[in-house]
Amino acid sequence: MNIIAGLWKRISYFISNQSMLKKLTFAYAIAILIPSVTIGAYNYFQSRTYMRNELAHNARQNLLQIKYNVDRKMFVAEGMVGNIANDSKIQNLLYYEMDFTPEALINFRKNIAGPINYALNFNDASIYQLCVYYSNETIPEYGSFFREDRISNVQWFKDFKSSDLKSMWIYPAKSDRFKYNGVSGNTTVFKLVKKIETIDGKYLGAVALDILEEEMFSPINFDNDGQDVYVINDKNHIIYPEEYKNTAKQLELFNRNIKGNPRGHFFDGDIIYSYETIEPLNIKIVSKTNAADMISNSSSQSRWMITVVILGVSILEIFTYFMLKIIFSRLKQIVKIMNAVAKGNFSIRIPGNYNDEVGQLATDFNILIEKINQLISDSIRKETAQKDAQIAALQYQINPHFIYNTIDTFRMKMELKGDYEMADAITYFGKMLRYNISSNSKYATVREEVEYVEKYITLQKIRWGERIEYSVDVPEEVKSARIIRFMLQPIVENSIKHGISGALQILRIHIKLEVRNNRLEIDVIDSGKGIPPEQLDRLNYQLKYSNISDGRNIENGRSIGLENINNRLKLFYGEQYYIRMDSEPDEYTRIHISIPYDSNPG
Repeated sequence: MNIIAGLWKRISYFISNQSMLKKLTFAYAIAILIPSVTIGAYNYFQSRTYMRNELAHNARQNLLQIKYNVDRKMFVAEGMVGNIANDSKIQNLLYYEMDFTPEALINFRKNIAGPINYALNFNDASIYQLCVYYSNETIPEYGSFFREDRISNVQWFKDFKSSDLKSMWIYPAKSDRFKYNGVSGNTTVFKLVKKIETIDGKYLGAVALDILEEEMFSPINFDNDGQDVYVINDKNHIIYPEEYKNTAKQLELFNRNIKGNPRGHFFDGDIIYSYETIEPLNIKIVSKTNAADMISNSSSQSRWMITVVILGVSILEIFTYFMLKIIFSRLKQIVKIMNAVAKGNFSIRIPGNYNDEVGQLATDFNILIEKINQLISDSIRKETAQKDAQIAALQYQINPHFIYNTIDTFRMKMELKGDYEMADAITYFGKMLRYNISSNSKYATVREEVEYVEKYITLQKIRWGERIEYSVDVPEEVKSARIIRFMLQPIVENSIKHGISGALQILRIHIKLEVRNNRLEIDVIDSGKGIPPEQLDRLNYQLKYSNISDGRNIENGRSIGLENINNRLKLFYGEQYYIRMDSEPDEYTRIHISIPYDSNPG
């Protein structure tokens, strides 16, 4: 572990001491070459997988086509057998005794046996033979009609007749007799057998239909695009074609992969096996496809593609190196000039006039030097002006103290005369004046602003008495929040100035502050005479989009005014923060302010 850590440390040190050009060139090579090789390798293996899956899909489609042809022939055979077994003429023939009259024999040959022979010769299932077996001894054998005792000892017939099945497929099976064309009765066939019964279920006979193996599996006998197709039984033994021999290896392969699955595919190296089940016969059609050549061709193309990608990336790397070298030559020049500026040479400038990012960097740096020179000049002027202002402030520092001392003299005079109400009023006025003058901060806490309003209300009650009712709703945690100074008192002053109309009217003023969604929501509501709708719309428009100068006849000489508050809101918090007004004539007027919640009282 220590060896690896030491090696990594040396490599890191070596890379860190290289130039930016070499670092970027190396990083670019790693960033492009490794993903390209990774993607190429991924595509290589993906193409192999895709090719194998595509071949498996094609093999399955071929199997589905073969199965469709087998199913179609089985469907035709089942339809033909069903029509014969359910034919009322045949059921009546087998149910009743037959008279050996010329008319009866002609009817039997022409109307019963004839259509069956016709259907046998013209069908879409390539039927090898069709037999109607019966036990009615009054009916002569003719055409496809045979007595049942011909096959009464055949095992498949005994099993079928004794079972509850109405019909069944038998494969592999042997044909039951020699045909007139000389084909042996040992021929392997697909056999479909169905009972002939009356409506009440009485057994009358059976219909047996044979289809040759080579006819049922005719698609297997054609060239299947290099595929070997054969049929296996429920024990996974190959039963068709006969030239395929069962081997222990093949049986083990089938038993391991097919098991009880009705359909699917599996791989044995580059050989793809696909299989599909024909349910009524309990057999599977299996295709075997050797994909080695196709996969080899695909792999060869993928290897060539990876080689081309690596070659292309190498050429691109060389081109990038020279491009970076051009860029970094200009960057070195910029760094050199920056070092000169850092040492105090503000008269130097970066030469060149380019429109790319490096040229923009040089232009912006030149502008920065100009601004630094300007700031240095402004700083010198401001320091000079500040010193002059400090001297002037020291000269006039006595003035506020003179005012405070004079107010205290008036207060004490009123107390000596016993006019304590006026003495308290003068005290409140002095505190308000001290709040206005003493602090240079632009901000105050909510507690300070509310206390300032309460002092102002106390002074106004000297004039209006109990006609002013004041209430405030401020949660304790909000009192320490920071807001701009002189926000609440001018609004309250505006409410008193424009709210009281009648001689007996009581003006109720309520201040509410709360925090919602990290916003400090401020509402000042009065029960004054309100604002007409048209004037209210005009005021709100002016508050939002411009500085108001009319509205409710605000006199800036007597009050800071709504215009001043609105302008300071936009100045301190942004253009999206402004006063909103809501009013109902002779009901109420509400001033609403929403600003960011600042819980830091500092």
